[in-house]
Amino acid sequence: MLKENMGIPMSFSLNKDSVVAQLGWCEGNDRIYVRIFYGKGCNAQVGRTVVAGSRSVPVFLSLGYGCNTVGTAIHEFGHILGLLHQQMRTDRDEYIQIMWNNVVKYLKVNFQKAFSKDGSITMRTQDPKYQGLLGRSHALSHRDKLIVNRMYRCIDYWIRECDLKYDPCLNEGYIGAECQCICPPGTQGHRCETVTGTYYSDALPKCSRIITKNGTMFGVTRDLQDDKGFLKTRTWCVYQIIAPLGYYISVEFTDFRLDEISFNGQQKCVISFLLIMMDNGPDAM
Repeated sequence: MLKENMGIPMSFSLNKDSVVAQLGWCEGNDRIYVRIFYGKGCNAQVGRTVVAGSRSVPVFLSLGYGCNTVGTAIHEFGHILGLLHQQMRTDRDEYIQIMWNNVVKYLKVNFQKAFSKDGSITMRTQDPKYQGLLGRSHALSHRDKLIVNRMYRCIDYWIRECDLKYDPCLNEGYIGAECQCICPPGTQGHRCETVTGTYYSDALPKCSRIITKNGTMFGVTRDLQDDKGFLKTRTWCVYQIIAPLGYYISVEFTDFRLDEISFNGQQKCVISFLLIMMDNGPDAM
């Protein structure tokens, strides 16, 4: 999967208690050797280690209890390839707010590792409609692939292999191994030249609404429900309520159910949840 999505050659070999993955470049003989083992938690070092005058030394990737998903493995391989968490970006405060009271205490020194201590949210998006995008990805995004291909100069390699003078792709598209543009969401055309929406248009909830009138009824439509009446997997709705100046907002629930699972010995709504966000911060229920 990594080979197909990232454009980087990859192979595996089995040892007694671990797996060794070999990552190659788009060109040249350099390699990264990754020893994958069942350790404590899900973690990997960021980037490779190079000893002067020699090849890269092996790096280690732990996929312990609770880490046995494709999305987690891809996430950790991303670290080895040099990717940091998005919440480490210098411009992160323009898009998210860190909920420090919900972060595990000993991880606060590593502000970028905003792991929840009790299942509550650790990051709040400045724009509410994007909240449901956080932590739900199980595959590489287009921008993940673009960054990795740029970092390892794969795009330059394919430009030469395809006998091109430059990358012809527009709007964050890039040339791939088939000598065709790989286009981001919200674009179409041979060169990704036609913009049909925003980058996140297809990922945003279809049931969201802006409510400005008193007495408005809203809820989940039947096409978004499973056979038990709950939201279908990986579905969320965002309702933004705007009151006129001098009025306050009052919300009444007439039918309210959430799926629960056990989290550290307590029942928590970490799969299905309701998040009420206000100007002075969110209250999670």
